[in-house]
Amino acid sequence: MQIKMPEDFDKVLEGGCQNRCNVLLKCGHNCLQFCHVDLEKHEKYECNEECQRDCSVGHKCKLLCCQPCKCSEIVEKLFECGHTNKIMCSVKPDNVQCRIEVLHTFSECLHEVKLLCYIARGSPKCSIKCIDRLPCGHACTKLCHKDDDPEHLEYECKFECGRNNKGCVGEHRCKKLCHQECDPCTILMKKKRMNCSHSDSVPCHMDVNTVLCDKKCVRKMSCKHFCKNKCFEPCTNCRVTVKKERSCGHIIPIECSEDVEKIICSKRCNCILKCGHRCRDECMKRCSVKPCIEKIPNPYKSICGHVFKIPCCDSNLGAVGNILTMEYCTEPCRTILKDCEHICQGTCGKCRGRLHQPCSETCGNRLICGHICNDPCREDCSMCRKPCSVKCSHSKCPSTCGVPCKPCKHKCNRRCVHSECTKECSEICDRIPCSEPCPRKLKCGHGCLGLCGELCPDICRVCNPENMPEIFFGNEEDEDARFVKLIDCPHIIEVNGMDNWIKSLETGEIAYPRCPHCSAHVMNTPRYYKAIKTAFNDVQNAKKKIYGDPKKIKNLIADLNKLIDQLSKMQVNELFAKVSEWNTVVMKIKKDSHIANINDIQDKKKRRNKIVQLSKPDIENFIVQATILNRLSEIILKEEQQIESNLIINQLKFILRVLCNCKIKVTQQQIEDFNTELARMESIIRFEVAQRLSNSNTDKDTLSNLSMIIFSTKSFDKHVEVMVKGLFKSLTFRVEVSDAERSMIVKAMELKQGHWFKCPNGHPYCITECGGAMQKSLCPECGSGIGGTNHALLSTNSLAAEMDNATHAAYSDIANEGMMINLNLHNYL
Repeated sequence: MQIKMPEDFDKVLEGGCQNRCNVLLKCGHNCLQFCHVDLEKHEKYECNEECQRDCSVGHKCKLLCCQPCKCSEIVEKLFECGHTNKIMCSVKPDNVQCRIEVLHTFSECLHEVKLLCYIARGSPKCSIKCIDRLPCGHACTKLCHKDDDPEHLEYECKFECGRNNKGCVGEHRCKKLCHQECDPCTILMKKKRMNCSHSDSVPCHMDVNTVLCDKKCVRKMSCKHFCKNKCFEPCTNCRVTVKKERSCGHIIPIECSEDVEKIICSKRCNCILKCGHRCRDECMKRCSVKPCIEKIPNPYKSICGHVFKIPCCDSNLGAVGNILTMEYCTEPCRTILKDCEHICQGTCGKCRGRLHQPCSETCGNRLICGHICNDPCREDCSMCRKPCSVKCSHSKCPSTCGVPCKPCKHKCNRRCVHSECTKECSEICDRIPCSEPCPRKLKCGHGCLGLCGELCPDICRVCNPENMPEIFFGNEEDEDARFVKLIDCPHIIEVNGMDNWIKSLETGEIAYPRCPHCSAHVMNTPRYYKAIKTAFNDVQNAKKKIYGDPKKIKNLIADLNKLIDQLSKMQVNELFAKVSEWNTVVMKIKKDSHIANINDIQDKKKRRNKIVQLSKPDIENFIVQATILNRLSEIILKEEQQIESNLIINQLKFILRVLCNCKIKVTQQQIEDFNTELARMESIIRFEVAQRLSNSNTDKDTLSNLSMIIFSTKSFDKHVEVMVKGLFKSLTFRVEVSDAERSMIVKAMELKQGHWFKCPNGHPYCITECGGAMQKSLCPECGSGIGGTNHALLSTNSLAAEMDNATHAAYSDIANEGMMINLNLHNYL
């Protein structure tokens, strides 16, 4: 190595000399390191030459010079025990254990065992296996242990227990270890009982007699029947079903121990009623409780002219029998209804020729929403009750179809690479339908036959020419023909033809576009969103008009609530409580209009949602029904004491039964018929009053004519009503009447105060029209002159103030002056 710079000395060791040191070391060997200046390194140097030293007995060391000498020669040496063992020369006998085998005898058990000398000189344990038999019969598995529990008092036997289970009466061996306590034997065994003849399967250790026997008892009772109780239960009354004869003659199936006379007989009664028919009631009831309903030929001359049978109980109705039994006529009505010109499906007894049953024919008209109306026939269709079919890519309308839809507020997602709609989803699109070919490829690899931005039609001219749409518009086979797939139906249609078809439907009619093949509504195909949304807006406007303003609906519901509250109060009236149909109709209106449910809802939001489902025509229909009921109650309550009349109750039930059958809407014809029947009801009440109070022979013919007109099958129209009122006014009444009868007479005549006068002998009579006398006549009671001429009353006659509490005649100077004052006031009001 060359040294040119001082720094080069740092690169060499010991000055750079490459020769060996060769200095003689203390051990007699030369240093083999490279030449080094520091001689102190010889003190730490490890000589790796072969050692030349000898051990104390002359054996040559076989280790390296730097290692401590340790003679490894094997020599025999005498141990302290007297035995000679071969060990290394450098090892002292005191540091080595004697491995010579010796025969050792244990003092406790006297067993002789060969052990190594160093073990025998210690405290060895006997290694002979213990051969003692344990009390359980198994052998001890430990080594000899005469110095540790020689009696096996603490020993735990690990063999499997061979004893029987605890309490076992068989040969069921215990599966636990021998030293563990045996469990009770749980193996099921069939054992014979000592206290009965039954056997039971119980755990082996258990006494079967301590367990209740739940088998069927086999003991016989005094009646010779076997006991039906469990074996462990005491035998009680016999429960075997037998047939016994009652004193009434009926055979009753009852339990053997029961007294047949104490059983209520539910079989049909065998008694013969006074009328000669067999009683139809149950045997336990009195025969006189219910009237006989056996059908017999009608003994009355029916008003309708038909021949029919009536219940036997109605054969003694007297003069009104022909009226009250008409409801049993089963001949078909067959009247042509005015509203729809369909044939009435009711019977003569139900309709009576004047108040017909609602038409049951299916409407079948197509509603503006596109659904077919399945309601019964009416002049106007109600709102559609089907689920709404309006939906978009964002959501679906959850309401009933007839309820106006909430518009979707999301942004319209109609777009393609060429253009995009900027309107909301519910607004009419401002994007012109794209007519560029669709750039996508079909699964087969051929080009799509649809248009850009539309759903790809799954057709291919190359792969599946047989699946191409059939010729419909004429352009389907053109090479450049493009097709649109309708989302609302499975049809694929040529675009130009479909576009022209959609334009041809823009006639002003409120309707959604339809598929030219199947007439399905086109509501979700993006290409025709403009036409679809235009139709949607028209349909929604029409729905709103039909459904009504929600605020007005709430006001109508409030009115309906008031009417129903009034009707509910009348339900507790004993007069209406006697007519079950009244409560039925009121509950029907409550149920159909949801009013009862709405009033029970505490949550305002839920109540509002419930109300929203009722349209304005629906509420108006319920108001019509409730108004009819209220009007009916007003008419009846005017003459409350006459409600017991069979004729009045019969008319009331007739009206209520027809009203109960109005399931959806009261038609205009029915409203007219109800009004005429309400007028008939007023005349029936007046007829009852007149019939009770009249005693004049001249009134009999008038009452007979009134009966024929009021209870006929003809409509009680205005002409008939005027005729009836004229007949009522021609009636005369007896003089001696009570205050109640006098009040009834005045109400029946329906005249204002001042129309009642009396003859010289005090016999009352009335003057109709204006109340002024225009002709003379004779009193039917005494023959005195009554009436007058030119609005002037005979001087011998006077005002009958006791009849109506009048202070002056209806036609008098005082009355005329009051009328003029009223006329002048009306000019300023």
